[in-house]
Amino acid sequence: VCKRRDGYRCKVCDMTFAEVYGEELGAEFAEAHHLHPLSKKGAKEKTRLEDLVTVCLRGREHDLEKLRRAIQFQKRKN
Repeated sequence: VCKRRDGYRCKVCDMTFAEVYGEELGAEFAEAHHLHPLSKKGAKEKTRLEDLVTVCLRGREHDLEKLRRAIQFQKRKN
């Protein structure tokens, strides 16, 4: 549901695998990333849609912010 909500578009770099690899290979491919680690949630706490974001790679806590900064830095350099 998270990936469909986001149109399978990475919220860090704004790409979709379909754009890069074509519809046949890349359609509906992406990762759903927890904004807050499951290890820090209570055992009975359920994951909500708002707790997830679509990305093009697996990550860890705070990776989204780090990746966004790195991409912005690269854009400024070029």
